[in-house]
Amino acid sequence: MSSTASTSHANPESQRPSRGRLVARYSSFVDFTTAHPHPPTTTTVLQCDLQEPEVRWALKAHSCQNSSWTVVWINLENVAGSHKSQVTFTAKVTSDSVVLKEESAVAANGGIYTTHLILNSGLYRLQVQLFMYEKWPPGEVEKDRDLSCDLAKLFKEGVLSDVVLQVQSGDRADGGVAREFRAHKAVLSARSPVFQCLFTTDMAECRTATVPVNFSVEVTERILWYAYTGKMEHEASEQQVRTMAQNLDVLAAADFYDMQPLKSYCEELLLKQIGSRPEEVLRTIVLADRYGAARLKRVALDLAASNARRIQQRPEWLRFLQDHRDLVNELFALLAEKIPAAPQ
Repeated sequence: MSSTASTSHANPESQRPSRGRLVARYSSFVDFTTAHPHPPTTTTVLQCDLQEPEVRWALKAHSCQNSSWTVVWINLENVAGSHKSQVTFTAKVTSDSVVLKEESAVAANGGIYTTHLILNSGLYRLQVQLFMYEKWPPGEVEKDRDLSCDLAKLFKEGVLSDVVLQVQSGDRADGGVAREFRAHKAVLSARSPVFQCLFTTDMAECRTATVPVNFSVEVTERILWYAYTGKMEHEASEQQVRTMAQNLDVLAAADFYDMQPLKSYCEELLLKQIGSRPEEVLRTIVLADRYGAARLKRVALDLAASNARRIQQRPEWLRFLQDHRDLVNELFALLAEKIPAAPQ
């Protein structure tokens, strides 16, 4: 394994956030090999800091290899100086100069987490570029933070609410209501085209100011909290580790209400989780296909194809064969691609 610093030829202005002066940059690549060992191994392939006197961003990349595949994990985190900078991030994984995956994003006070699945043994190159910019003027940051806090308070207290979301109780014979959430049509309409349609057309929900919700209380609360604050968890549950099933439920709700940023965030969480949950692979393929989560579907199909024998022993395999013929065809096509061609 080798690591070599490189000089970036990218134009930082083309990746520049909407505001801020370029204050630091980092560009590097690392060559690494995959061999699918047994037992599994985890290796750090790249680590760097992007630092100014009051701000520090840390990037770590490592590979987790087992007998079937290798996953490259890249984590970029703002470890000091929250709300003081923005970083544009680009990462590429290549093999023989062929780009296997390329991602770009802008991070503010949070971070970026991305993965790439490698199925074949060989030599690969990981390239990363970071550009740090001054963030918005402090006054504007405080205004943004204050707005989020004020909207959170508005949701929690229900002040001036003009609509009630009724979570239906699916386990009650009378079709009763499990819980009611008071909300504001303007906020929900701004965050969801579906809610906007409900509240601006001549539908029963618009006339009665009540909206039935067929998702669970937990999912509804997370959806609403995101609509008001841009976060999926409120303070009381920020440290709670959500299961794949819980995050898949939120993905379904985000798709139903056409909340695309939340849907993308759920997909990232699930991409992080699926590698360690083979029992969820088939369900994930089905739901990712249903809700248009293309990256998640692709990774789940790759995992299933790489572990075909184990997947075929799962109790849900026969139901998958019967109910999802199109997905079975996609899986078999992927399996065929992985079978080495016979020598001529």
